[in-house]
Amino acid sequence: MDPELKTLIKENLALARETNELVHKMHSAQKWARFLRLLYWLVLIGISVGAFYYLSGPLQTLIDTYRGLLGGFEKAQQGVSSFPDTSTFQNLLDKVRP
Repeated sequence: MDPELKTLIKENLALARETNELVHKMHSAQKWARFLRLLYWLVLIGISVGAFYYLSGPLQTLIDTYRGLLGGFEKAQQGVSSFPDTSTFQNLLDKVRP
């Protein structure tokens, strides 16, 4: 076998091993990235569910208070709409004036 050809084959083998090593490292990094992304979403969802569970009592109280205020405003609007309009006051003043 030609010594030049032997040298080229050894270089090719070294490059193939280096490439294989890099591919294995990339695959390992991809597995870790996938695991960490899954862990990130699980923690995010867990925090959201925990916050909802923890805040459900005070949040329900706040919602009930808000609904009570809305009911009070509706009653106030109904009371204002039941006031007589200005023409009624004008008619009353006309009757009182000589």
